[in-house]
Amino acid sequence: MHAAVEAIRTLTGSDAGEAMKITAAVVERAGASFVLQELELGELRDDEVLVRNAASGICHTDLICRDQLYPVPLPAVLGHEGAGV
Repeated sequence: MHAAVEAIRTLTGSDAGEAMKITAAVVERAGASFVLQELELGELRDDEVLVRNAASGICHTDLICRDQLYPVPLPAVLGHEGAGV
């Protein structure tokens, strides 16, 4: 078995090419509360790496995006200050 496939299986519990289920902080509309939702993450692309995320924070920039002071399409998955391996 290819080492990358084994690493993905170990980290995610699924095979390479299979969708992964993740928990994400989603905001549906401007000013709304963040809601943790289970989402399906697409297949890992050639220009991406897989990181086991142990924690993620929501910062001031995420709040500005949520409130549409910096317009982003909603709904959106926010929170980018991750810690992982």
